[in-house]
Formats: sequence, C-alpha cells, structure tokens
Amino acid sequence: PITNEKELGMLNNKICHDKQFKLATVSKLSLLVGNKDIGDSVRRLGSRMFTDDILTFYSLQGKKQKNNFSKLPAYQLIINALRIHSKFKDKIDKEFNDPLANWINHSKFRIINKMKAAEKTT
Repeated sequence: PITNEKELGMLNNKICHDKQFKLATVSKLSLLVGNKDIGDSVRRLGSRMFTDDILTFYSLQGKKQKNNFSKLPAYQLIINALRIHSKFKDKIDKEFNDPLANWINHSKFRIINKMKAAEKTT
C-alpha cells in the first residue's frame, strides 16, 4: 500500500504517462472487486492501495483544508477497476463517490481504533 505523498506522486505520474501500467493495474485491482456491494469493494480496493495515514490528508472533494482525492489519477484508477465488474458497469460516479468519501473520511478513526487495539494487547 501507498504510505506517503512521494509514493502517491510516483503512482499518479506513472498512471498518467504509462498506459500499459494503467491498464494492467486496473485489471489487477478489478480482481479485488466483490459481489456484495460498492462499499465493500471500495474498502477492499482502498485498503490494498493506501494506508490510513496517507488518507488523513485527503477528502474526496478537498474540503476542510484537505487535498482533493477526486482530482488524483489514482481516483480514476479505482473507478475504472470498479466499472470492470458487470454488476457496477452501469453505475454513475455518485454511486461510487459516496462510499469512497465515507471510507476516506474514516481513515482517522481506523488509525485511532488500531492504536486502541494495540494498547489493549500490551
């Protein structure tokens, strides 16, 4: 998973300039898309692509002085991977954006919960 801005920048740059890489990555990510629902698929893709630490600097639309995730090429990569699945190919972006925004916004709370769980085990 991507852990910092430098890695994210490198990924975004490669997505923009290497079409073969983009197609191969979309194809690989589409294997993570589940049958359950969009939210489940977003969580699966997101947790494999990003750590919660990097996502604390983003919101889907760039609100609350955070960076705009929807402007990143990685965002479109996720959408394209979801659209490959026959169940989601006719969905509009809004149907992907709601669970994606929710997942990004909860990154801070996932970090807090992991720290609490670690404290309980020690």
